[in-house]
Amino acid sequence: MKWIVNQLRKINISTRVFLVVSFCIILFTSVMLHLAQMLAVGTIERNYFKNTEWTQDEMAKGVELFISDLNMLSIRIMDNDELGKLLGDDTISLEYKLLKYRQILDNMVDWNTVGDVVVVDKGGQVLSVDKKNFSGSPDKRSIRKIESSNQLLWMDTVETGDDGTHYVRLGRKYNYYSTARWIGYLFIYVPETVLFSSFEDMSEPAAFSMIVTGDAVVLSCRDKEKVGSSLFDKSLLNGSGFRYSYMPYQGQDCIISVKDIDSIRDTLGCDLKTVVINPKRNLYQSILHLKRLILIVQIAVTLFALFLSYIISRRIVEPIHKLQEKLNDFGSGDELKPVYLKNIGDEIRELENTYNEMIERITELVRKNNEEKIEQRKLQLIALQAQINPHFLYNTLDTIIWIAKIKKQKEIEDLAMALTGFFRISLHKGDKYILVKDEIEFVNNFVKIQQIRFPNKFEINYDIQEGIGSCRILKIIIQPFVENAIKHGIGPKNGMGHITVRGYKKGEDIIFEVLDDGVGFDENTKSQKAGENGGLNGYGVKNVHERIQLEYGQDYGVSIASIPGEGTRVTIKVRCEWEPQLQ
Repeated sequence: MKWIVNQLRKINISTRVFLVVSFCIILFTSVMLHLAQMLAVGTIERNYFKNTEWTQDEMAKGVELFISDLNMLSIRIMDNDELGKLLGDDTISLEYKLLKYRQILDNMVDWNTVGDVVVVDKGGQVLSVDKKNFSGSPDKRSIRKIESSNQLLWMDTVETGDDGTHYVRLGRKYNYYSTARWIGYLFIYVPETVLFSSFEDMSEPAAFSMIVTGDAVVLSCRDKEKVGSSLFDKSLLNGSGFRYSYMPYQGQDCIISVKDIDSIRDTLGCDLKTVVINPKRNLYQSILHLKRLILIVQIAVTLFALFLSYIISRRIVEPIHKLQEKLNDFGSGDELKPVYLKNIGDEIRELENTYNEMIERITELVRKNNEEKIEQRKLQLIALQAQINPHFLYNTLDTIIWIAKIKKQKEIEDLAMALTGFFRISLHKGDKYILVKDEIEFVNNFVKIQQIRFPNKFEINYDIQEGIGSCRILKIIIQPFVENAIKHGIGPKNGMGHITVRGYKKGEDIIFEVLDDGVGFDENTKSQKAGENGGLNGYGVKNVHERIQLEYGQDYGVSIASIPGEGTRVTIKVRCEWEPQLQ
């Protein structure tokens, strides 16, 4: 893949667009055609097996109707009084019985569908019509098979007659209905052709349909040479319901489907099955046509994709080439001018608009840059003055301190010294960071000034954990809350107030708390919300919270809890950054 990408990078954009578009179209159509083929093949197979199962159901119904007719014939024979009396009279000679037997059956049986009707009486005498030169007689095994049943039973397939006609044989115990007396055994011989005609119309001409026994012996099919033989292994018939297998048959790959005739097994005691053998080529002939059609469509789509890709690549790349020519002229002159292309698409139009907007922004930036250069010169002068003014302020305060010492004005001296310390920290090189110990010193200088302003109004205690003094934090984050405590907490209170400033390490963080026992406030009162009160040099309470979150994240900041009449607690959470040289 990496090699392909590297190779694509070596060719021009027109060829790349052509290859990518062609590949995408061909890939998409190939996938869709493949899915269509899979869907079509699945549909054809499902329809085939559905139709085959229906065909075998209809074959079974035809055989069932055939058996039903034979069963009714056997009942009519056993219900015939004249025949019952004839067979039950042992005084009548065999010759006369045969003559009367044949006369009676001629009036009852359609000899076009029945080959012979044989009766074996209880004495072992055999009575046969023998209309079709049928000379066989029931064997003892067949008689034993029906001995224990009172219903019509399927025997087997026999071959007899001068023309080699196959017969299927059914038998049952002969019980004379009028007297309920057992007379003997009744056998009906039916030509296999009659059985085949019962399901011939339902069988597929292109397929090989048959009726077989549970031992895989063919009872009936179109090819009479196969009747009575075993065409495949018995295990192929195992299972229940509709099932199929793929296997070679007579040199062809075939689909062999099997379904039991359940009703015959229940009524005749014989395991018969419908079998359909269909060459795979019959099933997949339509699939082969579909594959050829898909191949033709694929070739056509490929050619169309190549043509379409060529057109698309030209439509995309040609405007880009024109824009490239314009861009090559960029910087050739002193003046920056926009470009305008004709007959281009929306995307290229956007690119053109972006370029023109860039030209406008560059022009505007050049103008602003020139203005900023002028403003920068002004700011440099202001900065120079700002550097001079603090020194002048410190020198003036030092002069006041010395005059106060000379005049022995202790309060003025302390006030000036506190103010000097206050300004030295607040104006410290414009740095936004400060050590914890310097922050506490800054707060203490502020407190000294306020204690001079408000004597005997409040006391302040510092509870700073050892070891955190060398930690670097944002500058001026405690003083605004000490100022708030003095002004809004202790100020309105009658009597002396107390303020406590705590600082301790918690994990990698530093926690500061400013507690006062002033008047407190309702946390829902708007006038006491963070940011409503001003602070030193514009640093308000809300400003401190926002500065902390901007610097350290949303997990840090300020929280305030207050109870009216009891006091206020301010909690400040920041991250500790140790000063390397001080650790």
